[in-house]
Amino acid sequence: EIPTTEYTADETETWGIVWDTMESLWQKYACKEYLSSMNLMKKHCGYSRDTIPQLSTISSFLKLQTDVRLRPVAGLISSRDFLNGLAFRTFFCTQYIRHPSKPL
Repeated sequence: EIPTTEYTADETETWGIVWDTMESLWQKYACKEYLSSMNLMKKHCGYSRDTIPQLSTISSFLKLQTDVRLRPVAGLISSRDFLNGLAFRTFFCTQYIRHPSKPL
């Protein structure tokens, strides 16, 4: 089970700064499939400017939609381990928010 993360006010503010920058770029550059998926993630996973979604929520949603699950790791893993995970429908990921002093 993926543990719940309690984010600080600084982390949530940083998330919002990045969100504001990316949102206009998504509309300009993202393909329709990405935009459609992002709308589903907003609706079902809590993606928003003011809320950092939990990996457990995202993983549960992805499992239902695609049979892929997330598995948090502490840092870099080898290409071999990463690709092996994909073969078993597991996407390794890290969970961190950029430092507030340099959000972009």
